Amino acid sequence: MKGFAALFFASSASAGLPRQATRMMHTVKGHVQRRPTLAHSVVGFLLFGASDAFAQQIEGASATQEEEKEEAAGIFGRKKEAAEAVKSSSSLSRIAFSSEHFSAARFLSAGAIGAFFGGYVYPFAYKRLDVIFKGSGFMTIAKKSLVEVFTVGIFANSVSMAARGVLGGKGHLDVLSHVKEEMAEITLNDLRVWFPYNLLAFGLIPISIRPATTSLMECLWQTYISLRSNDYQQTCATVLAM
Repeated sequence: MKGFAALFFASSASAGLPRQATRMMHTVKGHVQRRPTLAHSVVGFLLFGASDAFAQQIEGASATQEEEKEEAAGIFGRKKEAAEAVKSSSSLSRIAFSSEHFSAARFLSAGAIGAFFGGYVYPFAYKRLDVIFKGSGFMTIAKKSLVEVFTVGIFANSVSMAARGVLGGKGHLDVLSHVKEEMAEITLNDLRVWFPYNLLAFGLIPISIRPATTSLMECLWQTYISLRSNDYQQTCATVLAM
């Protein structure tokens, strides 16, 4: 999130918007400055909720593809022919945003988590990081990014995953086992994604388009977190094998 709401409205004037749009943005900016927590919470709700809705569609498309593979295997009798029967369409290309693959409760749960992190956790954490690591030099940004991944990143990802599991009706032991199973890989991917992006964002990407790129990155990352948060099959298989 990284202050997306405030950054967006602060940079709108330099983005070449029409005069009426600029006046409107300044008006909204005034409301954001007066109630920043509410603004960040709304943005967090929308980002987390939309990302989870997209993740649900990916999961639904993947499940449909697996069902078709099983049906094809029953018809052809061999997995090779079954794979050939459905190989022409990937799970991503089959996303149709069906209501059958959408859970409003899960969407609202993800949105509530996003509102909490966007309104309270992220602003506090990044403000503290800015106080500790002052300046915009390469080494300062690199140090800040590394500390962010291994402190804010681990905390936010683990709490977000655990909250999604509990709110989704999973047992506490299942949730703890799943988070433990996933966190090492998620932290490594966090480092792979956000560390280089932070270097680019603060070093090369103009402030006028940085809100859009950060928003896109956050949506993609939260879609990934949603997918990993709700994939209990691998964890359950590991627990059963022990």
